[in-house]
Amino acid sequence: MKESTRKAIAYIKEGKVFKLHSGRGYELYGVEAKTGIYEVRYDTNKDRWSCNCKNIRLSPCAHIQACSIKREEK
Repeated sequence: MKESTRKAIAYIKEGKVFKLHSGRGYELYGVEAKTGIYEVRYDTNKDRWSCNCKNIRLSPCAHIQACSIKREEK
C-alpha cells in the first residue's frame, strides 16, 4: 500500500476529515494533518480535486485521497 493511501485511511479512522461546505458545483473539505489543516476542494462539474498542500501532483495527495474515500462512503 502506498504511503499516501495509508495516511488517507488513518485520517479517516482518526476522524480528521470534515466536510465544510457544499455549494453550487463544488464541495469543500478540511483535513487535519500533522503539519496543519488543509483545504480540499472537489469540483462536481469537472470531477476534479484540488488541495492547498505543497505536494507535487504526480498523484493525488493523502488529503485528496482521504476526502475522496470519505465522499464515497456516503
